Amino acid sequence: MSIHEPQPTLMECRYGPEHRWQAARRYAADDGRPPAAVLDTPTRAAIDYLRLLRDRDSEAAGRRHPIVAAACQLRGHAADFDLLRIALLGQLPQNDIAARLDVAPSVVALAEALFFDVAPRRQATSWMDNYVFRPMIQHNDVDLYAKMQIAYHGGPAATCDLLDAEADVPLEEALRLADQQILLHAKFKAALAFKLDAASAGDFVKCYLEYDLRRRQLELEREAFQREAVNSQPAPAAAPETEDPAAEQDGCQVDEHRTPQAGEAGQRPPSIYKGPKS
Repeated sequence: MSIHEPQPTLMECRYGPEHRWQAARRYAADDGRPPAAVLDTPTRAAIDYLRLLRDRDSEAAGRRHPIVAAACQLRGHAADFDLLRIALLGQLPQNDIAARLDVAPSVVALAEALFFDVAPRRQATSWMDNYVFRPMIQHNDVDLYAKMQIAYHGGPAATCDLLDAEADVPLEEALRLADQQILLHAKFKAALAFKLDAASAGDFVKCYLEYDLRRRQLELEREAFQREAVNSQPAPAAAPETEDPAAEQDGCQVDEHRTPQAGEAGQRPPSIYKGPKS
């Protein structure tokens, strides 16, 4: 196994989970054409939306990009955005998250893409610590930090328990795992710091073996934590299927969903963010 963690892109290193939104803000500031090679469909939709807002045409922005507008509204409501981040870290199904937020799955997909794109970097532990968890401590939001750690380490079952408040959430165990992951980062950095030569080769091998052993132990502990959460969870009810005809409008992909064609039964207008549930 390679000692190197998955490498984030330059934009991910600069802007963290909201790298697409920050890129959109950058290119929306002028009328130049964004480079298609580096900007995907959600980013280009966000650029067009922001340019319309810049030109004081909010009506056209909402009409042309209702899913971007809904995702931005969700991002602007702290409690719902916290729920989104916790659910995404816990790897809940997209339809489940949409039901909890009372929005269409396409809104969840685009909000994730623009504002909390962490799924490709879950194994890049240093990046996760720097851009996802450490900012919570810096903003003195210990409660959200703990919940995000529970979701990240505990998986879907612990996340559902946390959001549904149906079981005693193992907070201390989640924070212990978080502390162990920080120690693992230190061992990883120590291994990278070695200047290999004949004299240091033995010490490097020892450092790497210590890192690899602790990594394997932490994986086993995390799996045990997730199994405990699964065993304590009641049998889930089947989630209803959600129709979302606007799913492809702004380039977001929706799990287990097909867009109805014009005239089909059950078609409804594009769902927008309705604000927090009462």
